[in-house]
Amino acid sequence: MGFTLLGGLLAWSGLSSVARHVRRSRTWSRARATVVGYDWRGRSGKEVQHWVMERTDSLGRTHRTLSELGSSGGTLRRFPFDVDVLVDPADGSTFVLAGGCRSGWGGLLLGLGGSFFLLVGLVVLGFLVRG
Repeated sequence: MGFTLLGGLLAWSGLSSVARHVRRSRTWSRARATVVGYDWRGRSGKEVQHWVMERTDSLGRTHRTLSELGSSGGTLRRFPFDVDVLVDPADGSTFVLAGGCRSGWGGLLLGLGGSFFLLVGLVVLGFLVRG
């Protein structure tokens, strides 16, 4: 039963992340931003590195945000470096990474892993019910 619930939760979480990213890639505009550093977030010993990104809009205003997903291993690249971002057309100060694991595509792995656990849980439940 636990495999089924865990698998369902992971699959839903991962696939909804991918769906959100696909929706943004279809409706938000593509631009460039610069990763200027990082910010460690989380509890001591469980901290995750989020990139600090900046972009300048067409009016010359600079906007800053953190990447939605972080990495516990840190970044090997030197700062600053440029990345592709997706910009919300309704609010130019809102932007997210356009690609890579930190963009939300990592949710695909979570969704596939969750689907595997869900399938294993359903097979085990099937054997227990027939039992």
